[in-house]
Amino acid sequence: MRQLGLLLLLCTCFSHCSAWGFCNDENSNCHAWAKDGHCEGENKDFMRKSCAHSCGHCHHLCRDVEDSCAAWAKDGHCESNPTYMLKYCATSCGVCKPRCYDQHGSEKCAEWARNGECSKNPSILATCPVACGVCTDLCLDKNEACAQWAHDGQCHNNTHFMLKECPRSCNVCDEAKHGTGVCENRQHRQCMIWGEHECTFNPAALLTECPKMCGACTTACVDKRPDCPGWAKAKDGKACEVDKNFLPAICPYSCGVCSTLEYFPHNKDEI
Repeated sequence: MRQLGLLLLLCTCFSHCSAWGFCNDENSNCHAWAKDGHCEGENKDFMRKSCAHSCGHCHHLCRDVEDSCAAWAKDGHCESNPTYMLKYCATSCGVCKPRCYDQHGSEKCAEWARNGECSKNPSILATCPVACGVCTDLCLDKNEACAQWAHDGQCHNNTHFMLKECPRSCNVCDEAKHGTGVCENRQHRQCMIWGEHECTFNPAALLTECPKMCGACTTACVDKRPDCPGWAKAKDGKACEVDKNFLPAICPYSCGVCSTLEYFPHNKDEI
């Protein structure tokens, strides 16, 4: 993707930059609603929040591009100036779900996590988010055309590609069906029996029942509980500091952890 190439070029020019992620619609109907003109008019506020990608409010490949994004978001600019903020402060405004990497390597971060450093030293959450349990496996579209392809029926006509590359638009993690929006193997034991090779030969079943094994999941930084925004505002807005051993790992977006994740060029092989 041209956008990804540009981001990599920018990252090589600086010592570090904000972690990049994906801006996906929250509803599989967003593409159709956008085509019907609902991005404007009486549904504008709903569409801006739930269908940010289809309405063109955010780039599919996204990140914060300004150092002040977190502060601007805290001051309410995501609501007062959404045209700018949703595009250029996408992580801080919550429309971008940044991908998680352990900056110090999985083995070193895992060792620190075992030694309790995630709770003793909360700053490590931003550099070892996977090992510290900050991140969540999600169904996120990896291609900006996923919504269009899904609308055109490709989830059924090109199942293996679509369910792996466009799991959000193809409802692989349908919360109403599975009881959770987390991307995980529904039947862990059975998935192990079937094996990874079946992901190619029987994609309709395997990618739905075993999305993690089949490589459909993206590890990203998001709040784990719907109550997180309220919890973070408690105790005069200092709840994340007061409960630093618990709340930032459960509510990384609301506590500002997601916006502090960094992307380093040496992780190119993970893209």
